[in-house]
Amino acid sequence: MNCIRLSNTRGFPILRFLFSTLLISPFIVTNYFVLASPSTESHFRLLHRLYTPSNPESEETLFSPRAYIQLDSASEYGSNVKATLVSLTESDASEASVAAASLDDFARSAFDESVLEDAGALYQVAIERVESDGAGLGGEGKVLSISSIRACHLPLASSAHLVLHLTSPSSSLPFAIDQHVSPTPLSGACPSRKVLRDRLRSSSTSLPILLDLANTTVEIRTPVVPPLPALRTPPPLTPEGAPVQPVPEKSFVQKYWIYIAVGLFALMLAPGPPEEGSAEGGSGGGGR
Repeated sequence: MNCIRLSNTRGFPILRFLFSTLLISPFIVTNYFVLASPSTESHFRLLHRLYTPSNPESEETLFSPRAYIQLDSASEYGSNVKATLVSLTESDASEASVAAASLDDFARSAFDESVLEDAGALYQVAIERVESDGAGLGGEGKVLSISSIRACHLPLASSAHLVLHLTSPSSSLPFAIDQHVSPTPLSGACPSRKVLRDRLRSSSTSLPILLDLANTTVEIRTPVVPPLPALRTPPPLTPEGAPVQPVPEKSFVQKYWIYIAVGLFALMLAPGPPEEGSAEGGSGGGGR
């Protein structure tokens, strides 16, 4: 009986609200943590090398780390993917000395006069997928894409622009990389030997400016669907499958023959002009 009396009191809606809130609150908390989960990050190693076709087996032709690329994938609200360059010294303090020595060795190779005067020498960058344990994809690393420029532009370049191509706006896996350095002539021709030698004398022991991450920008590009062509409506077909021939346009006479016939008929019914003899006779009789 006490339970029946409690159900008839005014406080029962409040108790029912509190009870339903306790049942629903775990789902609200769970959904909140799902929506507020951090965005997925993918790490890639940016590699570079000097490739000389005349000596492809030299140590300089092996890829060495330049930096790390951190891709922040689309968040829960569908924002665009962002890319950040992280230096080797910031990513792993234990490898800071090794990374600095590697860049110094690369600087000496980059300013080698014999390499720069080789018309076929290339400066190449590549991206390599890095797993959570720091190893490359498959344990030994997998180079996903390579982009090349002529090595002779390396000493004079002041900035670099990297373009990562993604498969979709929500993807964090690039399938290609492009690099552009500035300044570069439109023809792509190498500077003269005098210009290169003057540059080598002035910066024989310093790192190329474009290798500084502050002078390197990263752009993310995703596939863009081109506009669809405007298609015309197909012509109707006959039961035999042939296109229906349009009705031929009528000629001028076929369109306006009725008006021409009415005009000719009206001209035929119109009275003719008076004869000259009758007109002269009438005037002569009046004179008498």
